[in-house]
Amino acid sequence: MPPFCGGIVVFSALFAERVMGYILNQRLAAERHVFRVVT
Repeated sequence: MPPFCGGIVVFSALFAERVMGYILNQRLAAERHVFRVVT
């Protein structure tokens, strides 16, 4: 595997991890907001 392809794999993995973290943070914030409204 050429290093260029390896770099793309690493970059896409980091990007996916960042996107997943962002989505999880958004969900946690939304659930916290709903919890605050309910209580």
